[in-house]
Amino acid sequence: MAHAKLRLLVQLATELQASSIGLTYKEIQKLFVEFGETEPSIRSLQRILGNLKEIDLGKEIGLKESVKWQSGYGNDPHLTKRFMMRGLPSALLNLTDEERVALERLTHTLPRDLAKSGLTKLLAATDKKVSTTRLKNKLDELIEREIHTGFVKARTHETIGPISILEDAINDEQEIEFYYKSQRAKKAVLRRVRPIGLLFGRFAYLVARPSSDSGHRAPQSYRMDLLDDVKAVDSFFEAEKGFSFKDWSKQSYGIYHGDSEIKVKLLFSKEVADRASKITFHSSQQMTQHKNGTLTVMLRCKGHQELIHELIHPDWLGKVKIQEPSELKIEYLEYLERAKAATF
Repeated sequence: MAHAKLRLLVQLATELQASSIGLTYKEIQKLFVEFGETEPSIRSLQRILGNLKEIDLGKEIGLKESVKWQSGYGNDPHLTKRFMMRGLPSALLNLTDEERVALERLTHTLPRDLAKSGLTKLLAATDKKVSTTRLKNKLDELIEREIHTGFVKARTHETIGPISILEDAINDEQEIEFYYKSQRAKKAVLRRVRPIGLLFGRFAYLVARPSSDSGHRAPQSYRMDLLDDVKAVDSFFEAEKGFSFKDWSKQSYGIYHGDSEIKVKLLFSKEVADRASKITFHSSQQMTQHKNGTLTVMLRCKGHQELIHELIHPDWLGKVKIQEPSELKIEYLEYLERAKAATF
């Protein structure tokens, strides 16, 4: 029992040191669930963090706390306490052979972006290489044979430059300009917007409001591969109070937010019910298993067309019924008719 508690404490300390800004109580609670533990209460967390405080060996070593105003695209500004660890012995942070193999495999699946270049530098800076001959051979074999299918699909290529400009502008609440040519437009139009956030899926999207908007209009999405000559301008804005980008993004089944939110009721056949029960289709979903083996999934979302894309996936095609609403049933059938009628 004591060994298990010590291992858990080391895991937590490592996570706290890996964060540049520190973790909140809520984020640490989620970590415990990921560790396979019961989510602790705030009081229990305070006791656990108190144990970490006891190993404070100097100004730059041990558990550190920071209290800052949390503002921007979220709830009204409020004080948020964060915890971080500094100065853990390097022996505790050495990669095992298995961890290094896993990271090297991961780098081969990533697109050429900041995440890949950063991970490559971290691996290069680590003196300890894979020492076991068995694992070296396994690594070579897996790199050749293992592909993450999440990257084997139609997707756009986002260059690092524009993304860095957009991320800085979002963080600094600074307006940006770019030329945008939508798929149906004949020529590009100059747009000036207040960036809110970025969404990544089949395509990457910038979510923003026009610079002239007072906060009453819904955010708009711009496909990043259709942006040209992106630049920040010398104009800043104040983020809308009470708006949460994370909550806004959860309203849709995918990227699109232009349609209305609907209450959806799906019925999966017993042939696929077990598989469907292991899938998170949407954050709002509620599932009910029936005695006959079928499964009902209820959810509320926007992005009807992207939901339809999911329902015609080979896993579910012919094995799922739209029970509600009737307008989604009609939209689904019309979608199938358009696909069947495609001519050139």
